[in-house]
Amino acid sequence: DFELEAFPTKYLKQTICAGQFISFEGNLVIIGDCHEGAEISASGDITVWGTLSGSAHAAKMAMKNAKLER
Repeated sequence: DFELEAFPTKYLKQTICAGQFISFEGNLVIIGDCHEGAEISASGDITVWGTLSGSAHAAKMAMKNAKLER
């Protein structure tokens, strides 16, 4: 948990459309939907406050406790 708190967090208030790729070195919070064909990636946690139909790759730094919750 300490490692996650040390990451910066970016908040995006938008819908991620098909063909878009969003990447961030830290935690990423999407306030909107992630449509099918869109991809989001973060070295920390990813939180989507909306519908996740696209791809999400969290903890790309290979942290042991990574999990996907829907």
